Amino acid sequence: MTNIVNLTPHTITVVNSDNQTIREYPSTGVARVATATTQAGFVDGISIYQTIFGSVEGLPDPQDGVFYIVSMVVAQAVSGRQDIIAPDTGPTAYRIDGKIIGVRQFARY
Repeated sequence: MTNIVNLTPHTITVVNSDNQTIREYPSTGVARVATATTQAGFVDGISIYQTIFGSVEGLPDPQDGVFYIVSMVVAQAVSGRQDIIAPDTGPTAYRIDGKIIGVRQFARY
């Protein structure tokens, strides 16, 4: 049996082609990438800050039969882990007034 664990800060709703909810995955914790910023210069008198990504926090080790839903940033930071998926919030996502209501698929990085 496959177990899907949502490590984003909000419920992930999956919809079908008719925009009907077919699955909901409530948040059960949060995996994050540590970040720091450093000033990288100026443009037209406005500061430019660069984000530096660090280690991933809150992500369990792989377990048989378990997939982890994480943010795109976390998924990219652990690229290649086959148990990591992220909501695909690209053009296929279901939106109302620009707000994502649900996704139709997951992405892997």
